[in-house]
Amino acid sequence: VTFGDSRTWYDGHPYNDKAKYEWEGKTCRGYQQELIELLGVSVTSQGVSGATSVQICTRIRAFDFTNYDIALFEGGVNDYTATPGQMATISSTFDTDTMYGAWQSAIEYVTSNYPHVKIYIDVPAIAWKNANDEVFNYEIAKIKKEVAELYNIPCKDLYKESGITILNRDYFYSDDPAKSNNWHLHLNDYGNAWI
Repeated sequence: VTFGDSRTWYDGHPYNDKAKYEWEGKTCRGYQQELIELLGVSVTSQGVSGATSVQICTRIRAFDFTNYDIALFEGGVNDYTATPGQMATISSTFDTDTMYGAWQSAIEYVTSNYPHVKIYIDVPAIAWKNANDEVFNYEIAKIKKEVAELYNIPCKDLYKESGITILNRDYFYSDDPAKSNNWHLHLNDYGNAWI
């Protein structure tokens, strides 16, 4: 099962009217399709377009993971106004309105109630607005990585390790800067395959 924001939701949905001409109206082949082919697994998507980490974690804490073996927690590009909060010790009471508290409570919910589920986390790849401004900065993005390290959960830092930069982003993102106020936010099929 995959949880996340629009980058997760887009799998199997058509690209919107802000996409570049070559992607507009085509059905997105999300990263889930790559997992299906590479691993030979079934994938259920719980992506919600526009969701923040706090909203994603609220959905995680309400989900029944009984019939799932693996959970991938994506998301974070909508956290540009998020409240970071503070890392707490394991088994604490968490402020679930903050990023640290939301991720810690979601991870503890899964690991305590569904210990058979293997969790994987990603720090999302960079997104841009206004041509050169990062949508969310690394100080916010790395919170997921810090939480993953506390709980010994595998985490891929796509922000720092994807190889996607201003120089090659037009190849990997579907958004047409002329139609989206210079946003580079949603990965296209090439970007999803790359990730």
